[in-house]
Amino acid sequence: MGTYHRARENTERKIQEAYWSLFEKGEDKKATVQDVCDLAGINRSTFYLHYRNLDEVFGAIKDGQMSLLKQLFDSTDRSNVDYNYFIPELEMLYDSNERYLLPLVIEYKDPQFAKEYRDYMCERMQEDLGFEFDHDDPVASAITKVIVKEMVDLHWESLHYHIASLEIIDRISNGIFNIGLRRALKDDFGITVGFDRMQKAP
Repeated sequence: MGTYHRARENTERKIQEAYWSLFEKGEDKKATVQDVCDLAGINRSTFYLHYRNLDEVFGAIKDGQMSLLKQLFDSTDRSNVDYNYFIPELEMLYDSNERYLLPLVIEYKDPQFAKEYRDYMCERMQEDLGFEFDHDDPVASAITKVIVKEMVDLHWESLHYHIASLEIIDRISNGIFNIGLRRALKDDFGITVGFDRMQKAP
């Protein structure tokens, strides 16, 4: 990456961090471009070289967080997902970005983004879990979505509140699927679960 691109990224990072400091204080709604410029140590003309308005800055922050989540999923072998690798990586992603993910994804300060973020994770995890069912069956479709959503919610709540480690959550998920829920889904709803690489409980 050349000097120009590094300088541009550095300026955009300053602008985003300045905006986010106002967001964290609940002052983003009444903030002005000048407020952000003062915090970032830049002038207004520099701001407008990068963004048209503060909404665009907020959008760039959300795009960056979504991109990190997608990179995490894409960095694993989707044909043979190993959650023993994925779970610690997810934990590192959250720890490194808690400043943004806590209000956006955990606290739903931007409900639309929280839904998009969690929905993306649900879609990818549903693929990983290998659900097979009659997609014309509304009951089977609804049950599958609910199960995956609850698993995703459990992971995020665990990440934030540290009620249980993600390793324990992983074992719980394995127990649900491989001991009880897997059979019930197949026998009662015709839903099979192809995923079997969750960590086995001792």
